[in-house]
Amino acid sequence: MLLQPNSVLFTVCSLVAAASLLTPASGLSCYICDSLTEPDCLQNPPDDLKADCAVGRQLGKNRRPPVPDAQVCWTQQQEVGDTNVVVRHCGGKASVEEGDSAEDSCYDRVGSKGVRATYCRCSKDFCNAASRSVEASMLTALLTALLVSGRLLFN
Repeated sequence: MLLQPNSVLFTVCSLVAAASLLTPASGLSCYICDSLTEPDCLQNPPDDLKADCAVGRQLGKNRRPPVPDAQVCWTQQQEVGDTNVVVRHCGGKASVEEGDSAEDSCYDRVGSKGVRATYCRCSKDFCNAASRSVEASMLTALLTALLVSGRLLFN
C-alpha cells in the first residue's frame, strides 16, 4: 500500500517527519526547588528537580513559571537561627545588572534578626547543584585529609 498524497495517513506521516527534523531551542537549564517543601533540595538535588528554564517547572510542589530569557542559575542559601533553607531557580536578564556579566559569583547578605543569606549565580546547565558552603566544606575536608596524611607520612 502506497501513501497517496491526498490521504490523511500521508498528511500525518508528513507532519511527523517534518516535526522530527525540528530541533528544540537550547536554553539554560537549572535545578528548581525549595528545601522547605522538598528536603532533597538542601544538598545535592536529584535529577527530578532539573528543569529547562524556558519551560519552568510544571510538576511537583514547587511549580515555577518559565524564564525564557534565563541567563543564570541561582542558589539562595538562608540561615535563620538553626534553620537552613536553600532555594534554587533560574534568573533572567533582570537578575544580571547592566554592564555585569553572568559569570559565576556569590555574595553574602546579613539581615535583621540574625538572618544570613548567600546568593550564588552561575551560567552553565545545572551549575546550581551544590551551594558554596557545601563546596567549601568539601574542600576543607579534602585539605584537612591531605595535611593529616602528610603529617603521618613525614613523622
